[in-house]
Amino acid sequence: MTGKFLPDGVFRCEICFGPQDMDRFGRVDGSALLWQLQEIAAAHYEARGYGDAFIRAHGCFWAVIRTELTFFALVPPGESLWLDTWSGKAGHGLYRRHYRLQTPGGGILLRGVSTWVLMDAVERVLTKDRSWLPDPDVIEQPDELAGQRRVAFPALGQQAERTVQCSETDINGHLNNTVYLRWAQDLLPDAYEKSRRLRGVWVEYKKELPLGQTAALHYTLEGDALYVIGSAEDKDSFLMRCEYDSI
Repeated sequence: MTGKFLPDGVFRCEICFGPQDMDRFGRVDGSALLWQLQEIAAAHYEARGYGDAFIRAHGCFWAVIRTELTFFALVPPGESLWLDTWSGKAGHGLYRRHYRLQTPGGGILLRGVSTWVLMDAVERVLTKDRSWLPDPDVIEQPDELAGQRRVAFPALGQQAERTVQCSETDINGHLNNTVYLRWAQDLLPDAYEKSRRLRGVWVEYKKELPLGQTAALHYTLEGDALYVIGSAEDKDSFLMRCEYDSI
């Protein structure tokens, strides 16, 4: 993915969702959207001079620990769209990143915010020495998403299991952050998913799921929201809330 910096410092890429990004109902799949956010984050880091090769040379890798998205309209397939990202506040090893997806005419389709951290590639913990990493250029944009640190969860009365497959992992050897949403949406009844569109996503990644790991998915569908907690080895791996609107 290639992009350019706008005059205000925002990093922009032009994207288009094709047939490979569609779900069985002909809508742009949520995991395809998350993939584009992941890619533009990587492209922005690269453009700023601290992309993947630079980070790995210091024995680390970037990992996202929280993401929140708000959708304002169905994302149109087959059309050129502008995907923007910029660096928000950073501190205590937490790096905030904002997103905006819009039409060339300025219609906002999505706003998002995520929190990234640097992980030690060997110890698989937050790296302590970040003195070699340049400070991000913090930018503020009107109406950027503030994000919620905590979400209240109801009792989760249903359970399923998923095992991490090879095709679901990334270069870091764990379940790619875009796949968690696919796992959650697979829990929805077919008629429910067909009649609704995704309105919002909040997910917190707490412990990575490596290849071959089986996770217990505790979940419930309550009103217009699906709540999921995935756990493995008696520890929570992720928490997710997906909100829906009727179509």
